[in-house]
Amino acid sequence: CANTGISCFIDPTGRIIDRAGLNTRKDLVSMLPINNRASFYTRHGEWLGKFTLLVSLALIFIKLMSWILFEVKKG
Repeated sequence: CANTGISCFIDPTGRIIDRAGLNTRKDLVSMLPINNRASFYTRHGEWLGKFTLLVSLALIFIKLMSWILFEVKKG
């Protein structure tokens, strides 16, 4: 879908099946194949976000512990 750009059908592998040109009024009807394979994202989900959150929390914890230990030795 586009306002004045190119509208097209793209299959699950990324190939363009049918398209309307730039600034062209055209009705598109096409048969699209159904992909029943699960993608990496549907299999594993938000693992990258969870991993970076865990690493960030671990670094904050390490920094706080080093700051607390430094203050105890200093004081």
